[in-house]
Amino acid sequence: MKKLKSKEGSLYMVFMKGFILLFLVIVGLAGILYGVNYFLPRRVVVMPKSYDIADYTNILEEEKYDRVPVTKTFGKTGYLEILDENAKVIYDSRGKTNKKYHKDSLRYISEIYPDVYYGVQRIGSGYQLKKSGYLIFQYRWNDESEQYLSGTALLDSKRNVIYSNINLGKKQLTKDEIRYLIESNDGEDVSGNILQKFPFTTLDGKARTALIHTESVGMQLGKIYSKIFFISLLVFVLAVIVTILLMDLYIVNKVRRPLADLEHAIARFREGERSPIVDYSGPREVTTVIDAFNQLEEKLVEAEEKQQALRNQKQQMLSGISHDLKTPITVIRGYVDAIRDGLVPPEDRDRYLAIIEERVDTMTNLISSLSDFSMLEHPDFAYTMTEGNLAEYLREYIAGRYQELNIQGYSMEADIPEENIRTAFDHHQLNRVWENIISNSVKYTPKGTTLFVRLMKSADGKNIIIHIGDNGPGIPEQMKSVLLDPFVVAEPSRSNGQGTGLGLSVAQRIVEAHGGAISILNEKETALAVSEFTGSRGTHGLFYRIVLPVKKGSRE
Repeated sequence: MKKLKSKEGSLYMVFMKGFILLFLVIVGLAGILYGVNYFLPRRVVVMPKSYDIADYTNILEEEKYDRVPVTKTFGKTGYLEILDENAKVIYDSRGKTNKKYHKDSLRYISEIYPDVYYGVQRIGSGYQLKKSGYLIFQYRWNDESEQYLSGTALLDSKRNVIYSNINLGKKQLTKDEIRYLIESNDGEDVSGNILQKFPFTTLDGKARTALIHTESVGMQLGKIYSKIFFISLLVFVLAVIVTILLMDLYIVNKVRRPLADLEHAIARFREGERSPIVDYSGPREVTTVIDAFNQLEEKLVEAEEKQQALRNQKQQMLSGISHDLKTPITVIRGYVDAIRDGLVPPEDRDRYLAIIEERVDTMTNLISSLSDFSMLEHPDFAYTMTEGNLAEYLREYIAGRYQELNIQGYSMEADIPEENIRTAFDHHQLNRVWENIISNSVKYTPKGTTLFVRLMKSADGKNIIIHIGDNGPGIPEQMKSVLLDPFVVAEPSRSNGQGTGLGLSVAQRIVEAHGGAISILNEKETALAVSEFTGSRGTHGLFYRIVLPVKKGSRE
């Protein structure tokens, strides 16, 4: 079935589109909020009009202080204080009258329309009052209304007058007097407050002083900036969150649909339905996963087909084995009946018994192969791993088979070092590996064939490598890739009898259970292996390579 896949770019591009949208929103919103922060405070700030106090002189003279429009004239944070002739607060527009002033200190507070203006500058160690002095400048106005410097004064850290050519009225100033000079003459102190005075006389001739407290425009702007900044920040964060949510919905929409298709396909897969995802689209990364799923499904279908073929092969093998068992049983039954009925002459009885024994051995081999394969395939089968000298173990096996092989018409050459090569292995099961491989060589090669065995350690010392082979007729190269599979029997060119095709599979499972691997050398490797033993380059033969890891186990 043809797959209809739509290409929509990578997931990276999907995210990039979302982030570009987020970036544009952030930049646009930042521009708008910047404009609001820049223009709005200047439109809403109230410019204090302390000079307008003169317009309310009549109200002050009548001592109707509460009729002065304080907020309108001095701003939202401004307030008005009225002091009597002794500098005592008799009225405060805020309703507080507990503040105290010294009469002599009032001279340092600038009037609304001053003739003299003072500038105060800290000198010395900086802005720490205890360690710094003060430099006071006195300014006046000339006839052309131009400001000029008319005198200076220098005070130490304790506000003592060190030098002065202006009339400060005393030799030491208080902290409040310094503050009055700063607030009323420099325009504002560090807190943004401005202090000015307006002397007047009541209708009954009493001297009064109005103190006007206002907040500088800069301080008002700062407060408004803070509020607007907080609101702007809140709006900005909310807008970014909304944009992120929208971006998330956009990305989810791009990714969710193909993932839903994949989820449904997996559900069908779990129920046993094998159908690939045909029509799908989405980011490249997601479609790649769907492609992988389709490939996995295809491979699984292939594996199931192979499994079915293997089951068929097993069935055929069982049918063959049944035939192989039935034939010798029939022969045995016929010969036994003939002997029992006295139909066999005495001189032929031994020959009949030999034939019966041969058929019994054939059945025994068949049943033994099936039993071994079934036992090793069982999940509860356990190996007994004990540490031993593998070189000595293989050498003893070769010595035990040497005479038997010689009698059968085969020779054997072995190259096993005297070194104590220790590893953990199942002594009984590993013996079956040697037996199955060597028996297979004897079974499928003619008499006069030489068998070879070599054991050595790998260059890094982590593995033990064993070569077992022969210089017989060999098998086709294409046969080597499946020779270790179950139920595979060599081609007739290498066969002189019947077999189950399980011996080498049993050997492979035992080696793999030891953490190793078994493989068959290709034609070039086989020729090289034969030449290393015989000294002449061979062209035929079959060699197995067994690799076992060196690992510790329980002692023998």
